[in-house]
Amino acid sequence: MDSLSVKALVREYLFEQKEENLFKLGFLMDVANAALGKNVKELPSEERALDYFEKLTSWRLPQKDNNEIGFSKNINSKTAELISEVLARSIVPALSKEALTEENFQKLCDMHIALDKPEILMAYPYFAASDEMFVGRVEGSIKKGFQSTESNKLAYTSYALLTWRELQDSPVINKLIKRLIYIIGSNQKQGLAALLWTANQMYKKEYLSNEDIESLSEILPVIFDSTSYERIPPYNQESVSISLVRAACVRLARDILNKEQNNDIELKRILEMAKNDPLPEVRFAEITDI
Repeated sequence: MDSLSVKALVREYLFEQKEENLFKLGFLMDVANAALGKNVKELPSEERALDYFEKLTSWRLPQKDNNEIGFSKNINSKTAELISEVLARSIVPALSKEALTEENFQKLCDMHIALDKPEILMAYPYFAASDEMFVGRVEGSIKKGFQSTESNKLAYTSYALLTWRELQDSPVINKLIKRLIYIIGSNQKQGLAALLWTANQMYKKEYLSNEDIESLSEILPVIFDSTSYERIPPYNQESVSISLVRAACVRLARDILNKEQNNDIELKRILEMAKNDPLPEVRFAEITDI
């Protein structure tokens, strides 16, 4: 079987599914992963995207049942997350401009309210990039997301902002990027690893101003030092994520040093200290990317 035949079979499996199979966890994972392929991304045609959009946005969590066991609740929650991610990463990006309507935007908003899953935020920028009438509402959603104290909401809000900047450049987006840099600078620990990752992607894609880069260069050593293992109680919730924060600091420090060709002593110190970190994800962060 040649590669074209294989691709046709894969696309048939991904984008020609019967409605009863659309909400199975394994299938939803496959559609989401196909959209994230590094070398080859598989997205539906405009026609299939609209069909999937109508069906997926109609899904809601089952009515609460006090007798429902924890396993079922987890399955329903995971289904909600994956549907939101599939819509954001695969379906909405493939919609035609004509399908990016007020009615369809409202369907996403209603679903976001009903499911309360932040993954769906990443779908909003496609509407804003298509028509200015959505800009204010998308901006408001991102501002609200950045006010959250939940790590997951902060993370996906930053991913939504990155998606929007990848689609277009505008003063509104650049103001939101300033807000992202400010939040990182406040050194709040919730979602910090993800926020640093997003800032690093923006840096590598040259979306950051010189002022943004300078601010990050100044705060990175502070963040790295504040996540010293001696400073965090071992059973504190922060202890779970501090190695991820430290690794994100290392990668961003490395990229700034390499690209700016400067000799920032503090950024170099981060790289040197990381080489002796007790945890491998930090120790080898300089030579890895995620």
